[in-house]
Amino acid sequence: MTDGTRQMSDKWIQGNNRLQDAVGRELANDILDSGYTRVVARIQPDGSISCRIVTSEGFEIKTFSGIFNP
Repeated sequence: MTDGTRQMSDKWIQGNNRLQDAVGRELANDILDSGYTRVVARIQPDGSISCRIVTSEGFEIKTFSGIFNP
């Protein structure tokens, strides 16, 4: 965002009704109540997928590949 909010941070996910608009009010409330893991997945040129876990502040911290099973 232009205000300095990092994508995937709590502020970004919950701001401007982003989550609610994506999944609906009921499911958004369920997600926020039960918790969630932020994961960024990227498709590499060779077709492999790399994933990174993101903190509540929006910083990528852990890289992994293969199957993600939260």
